[in-house]
Amino acid sequence: MNATVDQQTRYRRHPLALWRATHSFLVACAPPGEVVHVRGSAATVWRLLAEPVTVAELVRQVAGFEGADQAKAVDDVAALVEQLVALGLVLRVSVSGEPS
Repeated sequence: MNATVDQQTRYRRHPLALWRATHSFLVACAPPGEVVHVRGSAATVWRLLAEPVTVAELVRQVAGFEGADQAKAVDDVAALVEQLVALGLVLRVSVSGEPS
């Protein structure tokens, strides 16, 4: 796995986010933000973000579910998580699960 992946920072869905997901598609909004449409593994990542989780844990689980190579999934999952954070859909949280 990519050595630059943060093993400590945990992420979770914004508690006010409204969303719908299929196997390969996510539609989400954290009020008062705009509705976001994301394809690919976003729906799987979103489901895993129900509880605080690190990017490294997400990569392992996504690779396991989708049969992807972990080394190839690192950059994609990390970029998706950062995109969701920037959109206000995902929060960085402390070990206790509280926003940091």
